[in-house]
Amino acid sequence: MMTLLRCWQSLLVAVLLLAAAPLIAGPAHAGPTHAGPTSAAAAQAETAPGEVREDGVLDAEVLALEPVVLVAGSELTLRVQVTNRTDAVVEGGTLRLLAQEWTPNTRSSLTRWLDEERYVATLLLHTSDLPTLAPGASHLSTITLDAAAFRFNTWGPRGIEAFASAPPNDDGVRPPSDRERTWVLWWNEPAVTPVGIGFLSPILPTAAEVADPSSASTRVRGLLNQATIPGVTPVVDPSLLDGALATAAADGAWTVPWGNADAAALLAAGRSDVLTEMRALSAAALPGASGTVDWPADPDLATLAGTGGDVVVIHDDLAPAAEARSYTPHAVGTLGDRTAVVLDTALGDALTGSATVDGNAFGLGDVQRRQYLAAATAVLVRERPGEARAVFAALPGEAEHADLLEAVAELPWVTPSTLGEALASETRTALDATLVPAEPELTAAVTAGELQLADSARETLDLFSEVVVDPEATVEPLLADLAIVPSVAWRSAPAARALLLDGVATAAQAYASGLTIRGASSINMVSETANFPVTIVSSLPEDATVQVELLPSERGLEQAEPVEVTVPAEGEVTAVVPVSGVGWGDITVEVHLSAPSGTQLGDAVEIPVRVRANWESLGMTALVLAGGLAFVVGIVRTVLRNRRSGRAAEVGAAARRLAEADRDAIREGRR
Repeated sequence: MMTLLRCWQSLLVAVLLLAAAPLIAGPAHAGPTHAGPTSAAAAQAETAPGEVREDGVLDAEVLALEPVVLVAGSELTLRVQVTNRTDAVVEGGTLRLLAQEWTPNTRSSLTRWLDEERYVATLLLHTSDLPTLAPGASHLSTITLDAAAFRFNTWGPRGIEAFASAPPNDDGVRPPSDRERTWVLWWNEPAVTPVGIGFLSPILPTAAEVADPSSASTRVRGLLNQATIPGVTPVVDPSLLDGALATAAADGAWTVPWGNADAAALLAAGRSDVLTEMRALSAAALPGASGTVDWPADPDLATLAGTGGDVVVIHDDLAPAAEARSYTPHAVGTLGDRTAVVLDTALGDALTGSATVDGNAFGLGDVQRRQYLAAATAVLVRERPGEARAVFAALPGEAEHADLLEAVAELPWVTPSTLGEALASETRTALDATLVPAEPELTAAVTAGELQLADSARETLDLFSEVVVDPEATVEPLLADLAIVPSVAWRSAPAARALLLDGVATAAQAYASGLTIRGASSINMVSETANFPVTIVSSLPEDATVQVELLPSERGLEQAEPVEVTVPAEGEVTAVVPVSGVGWGDITVEVHLSAPSGTQLGDAVEIPVRVRANWESLGMTALVLAGGLAFVVGIVRTVLRNRRSGRAAEVGAAARRLAEADRDAIREGRR
């Protein structure tokens, strides 16, 4: 019955989770904007500044760009696809490739290259005519350029632009054009100090995965494989790891409390003991972990003061450097008395395909993402070329970025850095905590009442794990569900959390009431030793082993020791308890069931007992005495009767005659 209940509970949790799914820099260097060669100026003149080009006749897309970094004597190869996105034939189109002629020194000026209204490409590198394109048709061009064509005068990034335009129509009006921008990089082996670049990979559960950790196995395996790339540090919730995954995560992983416990809610409810327990569970599941991490989704000072992990992870928009700087500071800092790792939001956004500057967000294609990451790390070094620093970003929750991470790790101005390596440095940045909220936001968080209900259910289930014959199959899955009740992931599905907890509490109550003692009206004990019968009835779905103990209300009945008995699943058994009686009297005996550890199970049952411990011996003595008395009385009566009837004289005469006969026989024998 409890197995069926658990199945229905899991189904309802899944339904609720599906329903909840939708819920689930320094000053800019403006750079030159003067006109370049006449050919480049003419190319730019085809579209006025600020013109909306999303509806351009032709769509230009850079599909490939190799290599990531140009060096002396190397060649750049691009593949550019131009597509006719109209319903008319386009003839006489042109593809041009243009570039910047200066190198940005800040990430703001780097990102502004995506804003076509801010910077103009002034160096024309390539022009080619496009073939006639039918509606929806595409043409792929491969362009090869020598590195010298870019006229590099310093190492770092340069913006490039693929520009596709259609000829004027019959009225002489040129239709909207389209351009795609990205970057190339130049490396001439300058004397600079590489920047340490690290990526934290959060391997944390969603609400659906908290309810069913096995559903995350494919995602988790991919993230752990991705974490073998230099510079990637996995931050793992061990509740997601089975045996094989735990082995894969053992090298270099850091842990969060079990189930990614909601530290803010637990501390606000005064339940730091639960947070400590969840951290201990993680440590036991992954004993070789490098350390513990506090990574709150919405940090607050009250929570950060009490979580107790080795390091806090926080974003740079909440914890900037206390001292204003014109460059990106070292990522490891101090926030109050805590060591913190500050995540670089811009690098993290780039991994997901977004770049923001001046309040404008720009989408990044695959090639743009890789080149932007390479360019941004180069600018980090250019900001402070002689200073050793580490910069960290958070990876998205899907293992889709291995190529990007490998490309970053191979950049000549980058040293891949793990979290442990960054913390080993004594360098710390003082952080400004004024933007961190003082108190937590607890909307949809686990409540103190829910935690108390979980405690009660856990106490019952812990007890019955000693009693049932196969706790791994029945009780332990319920205990595992209770361990993930405090998870922060449930904030996106509080109804599913409540349903899960209610189901476990119901199952625990079914265990608590699953073993009962059948009472008796009364028991008579008439001997000094006897077997006391106790009938135990079970509604549990499996066999259970219990101890039976008798506690009399007063002296009169004694039990040598508790009796152990196995009660069949959904059945009953009568335990025979040896007892000894002392004296006479009417007493009440409490019958207790307990676990092998001695902890009582359920309520005791009172059974009245009439003790007449010596009735049996007294009865036997009375019988013996009565028999002896009857024998003596019989003899006396016989003697008296014979005297009254004269039979005594006859008996005496007969006796004398027999005696004389014996003497005569003896004399005859002698002769």
